[in-house]
Amino acid sequence: MGDLGAAARHLETLRPRDGGEDEVLMGRLALCYINLGDVDTARRCLGSSSSSNATLAPLLSMAEGRYSDAVDEWRALPQSDLATQNLAVCLFYTGRVDETLGLLDGLVEKGRSFHALTFNLATVYELCSEKGRERKGGAGGESKKGD
Repeated sequence: MGDLGAAARHLETLRPRDGGEDEVLMGRLALCYINLGDVDTARRCLGSSSSSNATLAPLLSMAEGRYSDAVDEWRALPQSDLATQNLAVCLFYTGRVDETLGLLDGLVEKGRSFHALTFNLATVYELCSEKGRERKGGAGGESKKGD
């Protein structure tokens, strides 16, 4: 319910007592620690990277500010909206704005729609264009003076 610290403590209590590791649990715990900003603990939760938690490796790279590494890691994963969205963010942080816009616009052209996509596309338009407001509004969107 928004308390990531409590979520991490709860997930820690679910670890198997026999020393075995549940990959799904460890992936969720690692994601929780990434959101808390505790990248070292998240990395320890993952241990040796497994295929079921492959998406977490580029997220760890992003959390550490290693966007160039994350670009390569996202590209190595199977194509998905999640991978494309995060790849676009990493490309933006590495200064490859045209590629960023191409990926984000491509998701829109495929009919994809989710909050993070809208936010990131609007942010890129705003930062990269004096006409960001018109682009965000679409072809038929007109901005009013004084907005």
